[in-house]
Formats: sequence, C-alpha cells, structure tokens
Amino acid sequence: MRGGVGSIPLAQWESAESLAFTRRHTMWMIILPQAVKRMAPPWMNLYAILTIATTLISVVGIQDGLTVTRAALVAESRPELMMPMYLLLLMFFAYCYPIALATMALERRFQVKGREWRPSIVSAIPSSSSTRRKKLRRDAGASACRHDGTARREGLHHRPSGSGKSTLLRCINALTPIDKGTIAVAGREVHDPALDKLALRRDVGIVFQQHNLFPHRTVLQNVMMAPLHVLKQDKAEVEARARRLLDKVGLSAKLAAYPGELSGGQQQRVAIARSLAMGPKVMLFDEVTAALDPETKKEVLVTIRDLAAEGMTCILVTHEMGFAREVADHVYFIGGGVIVEDGAPDAFFAAPREARTRAFLEQVL
Repeated sequence: MRGGVGSIPLAQWESAESLAFTRRHTMWMIILPQAVKRMAPPWMNLYAILTIATTLISVVGIQDGLTVTRAALVAESRPELMMPMYLLLLMFFAYCYPIALATMALERRFQVKGREWRPSIVSAIPSSSSTRRKKLRRDAGASACRHDGTARREGLHHRPSGSGKSTLLRCINALTPIDKGTIAVAGREVHDPALDKLALRRDVGIVFQQHNLFPHRTVLQNVMMAPLHVLKQDKAEVEARARRLLDKVGLSAKLAAYPGELSGGQQQRVAIARSLAMGPKVMLFDEVTAALDPETKKEVLVTIRDLAAEGMTCILVTHEMGFAREVADHVYFIGGGVIVEDGAPDAFFAAPREARTRAFLEQVL
C-alpha cells in the first residue's frame, strides 16, 4: 500500500490542496482510490502465489496435494490417479476465481481511463486591489525570488531553471511558504503565520499548466467534489452549478467522460470550471496554454477572456503576447531574473522603455 500511495504524482496532492481539501479528505477520496487501482493486480498475484505455496493460506494445502499426487503417479504409473490432481486444480480455480472477480470489480470501481527557459509575460486582468504584495521574498537554498512592491520597478531573483513566476502564484495561494515580505489577498494576510490556508484557497483559485484533474473521477465529479466536501453545499445545488459551468466552458457533452478521454484543451477547461465552482474572488493561471496545440489553446484563451469580461480578477502567466495585449489591464515582463518592465498594455507593447523588453518583443511579435 505504501508503494501504491507513493506512486501517485505529487501534483494530485497539490491539486487537492489548492481546492482547500484537508489531508484526510485528500487521502481518502483522491489518493487511496488511485493507489488501490494500481495495487489490486499485485495483491491478486501475491494471494495466488501464497495459496499455491503454503498451507497457511489455503484450508487444503494445494501445493502439498499436488506433491503427493505426483509422487503416487511416479510410483504406481496408473492414469486413474490423475483424478485427484484434476480435483486439486479445480479447487484452486474455485478458490482464486472469486478473488479475481473481486479484483476486476475493484479496478472498475477505481478506473482511470485515458491517455528551454523563456522570458515570460505576467498579466493582471483586470486591475484590482484584491491582491497586494510588498517586499516579497521566497528563499530556496542559495537562490530566492523577490518582489518588491514599494517602487515601480520590482525585483525577481530565480534559479537557473525558472524566473520565479510560478513561485509567485504559488505564494499568493499559500502553496509555497513566504520567507520574508507580505501578500494581501481578498482581505487576508498570506504571510501571517496564523493564516487559515483552507479559507484563503476557497477565495483564490489556481489552474495549473498540467491540469491536475483527478483521473478516477468523471468531468462532472471533478467539478463537484470541492463544493460538496469542502464547502459542504447541497448536492443538487452543486450539481446544477457544475453543469452550468461546464456548459459555459463548452463541455456540457462531456459530463460522464474521464479526464484521460479528453484533449488537453478540454482538460484545461475542466480545470477552470473546477476552480470556478468554489466561487473564488481571484483566479491564478500558471501558463495554462503552454502545453497545448494552437486549436485547443484558443479554446482555453476564449474561456479566460470571458472570465475577464465578467469582471473576475485574474493573474495570468503567459507567453501569448497577443492575448496579453488584448485583455490585460496591467502587464509585467519578467526576464533575466527581474521584472524588467511593467505598464499598461498599449504603452508596454507600443513603446517599451527597456532595451531588453524591445529585444524580446521584436522576436515574438
């Protein structure tokens, strides 16, 4: 069981945590069902081996019976002595077949169906006072990421593998602890050691680059889980809202599908609907189109555009320059370890002040 639990990707834990699930709920409803699915076949094999090899498991020692029958055949050379062996094999089949059926039923119950660093743009859509940061610092060994909101220019120090933009979003959602500085989100001080993280995550939704849907649950169940088990809302009300949200993102025909049966763009839209089902005040999008092809990328961007048009406060990490220019209220350009430049989209794209920004825009526009 320990191996089965350990084989579940860390992203599943993180996804549940971002939806304000407790550790107990995460283990019971998300991790254990997937672990059981993976461990059922090895359990069945081990049971069959023990049944054959030892009398401690079986009421009748199958292995001992076969040994005695074989010895009698060698000594007597009488074909009729084969009958006990056939009976023993039949007993073994009758003994293991129900266990095999139970194993297959268990697998069906928990089925899982399916299948170079770059500078980035951080877009805020629309502007809102619901998120503030000041002298934010997150240390990671010899490296750190830092955002200083006391001046227009803001610093970001990073590891070679990334600029820290995802870390910033994770800090806002309290998935990554803050070593120094302040963040205020929806009236809550994220840096406060006494912060109720679960309450914060009910107000701050996050959508990850890799979707992180729960593969053993259908699309509708994915969207309904958090409101049902975290917010303790009425099931009929939650289901109606989940259906509306899935219809809103164009997936009303996929309610009974599993994540593995969906395209990347469809999975990402389910992830957006799942976060919206909690009724957040702020939405964080961490490069949600990075792994998508152009067609499915457009589907996701349209969904985000509609959210922005409805007035939802969004913070979006993206490499989609045209999209950022169209819908962002404020743009931050991150490159070389710092926020190189920020400003309103029109000024940022039409007349960038910094040479680094101009060089980047010349390459991508």
